[in-house]
Amino acid sequence: MDVNIAEERILVTGGLGFVGSHLCKRLVGAGANVYVIDHTARPCPIIKPFLNDITVHTADLTDAASIKSSILSIQPTRVLHLAAFISPVREGDVMLHALRANVEGTLHLLQALQHVSYDSFTYVSSSDVYGNADAPFKENLPLRPNSPHSF
Repeated sequence: MDVNIAEERILVTGGLGFVGSHLCKRLVGAGANVYVIDHTARPCPIIKPFLNDITVHTADLTDAASIKSSILSIQPTRVLHLAAFISPVREGDVMLHALRANVEGTLHLLQALQHVSYDSFTYVSSSDVYGNADAPFKENLPLRPNSPHSF
C-alpha cells in the first residue's frame, strides 16, 4: 500500500532530539506536513536548517492538559512517538522522573489522541529494552531493561 504523506498531518513527539530530527528531516523531504511536540526549545543542530518547515509545540508529556491542547490543535493523522527521558542513572528521583516521563507521558498522549481521528500510532523504542544482549537484536528477545530509558 502506497501512502501519500503529503496529505498527512504527521506528529513526531521528541522531534527536536537526535533521532527525531533525522526522522523529521526525511518526512519534510518527502513533502509531509510535520508537527513536533517536544519539551525543549533547544533543537538538535540537525533540524535547524528546516525548522521553518515544521510546526513545533513546546509541551511536556507529563502535563496532560498541554498535550491535549496540542493534539486538538494539530489534529494528527499519524503519530510517531519518540519522546522519552534518557538517563543511565537508576536511582531515586531520576528513576521516578523517567517513569513519569516515559510511562505517564505516553498515557497522556494516548488519552489526548482519543479526542481526534488518527490512522496510526507508532511507538519507537530503544535497544536498551534488551539490556546487555548482543547485537543484532530481534524483537522476540527477552526484555531486560537496564536503564530508566528502557522502561
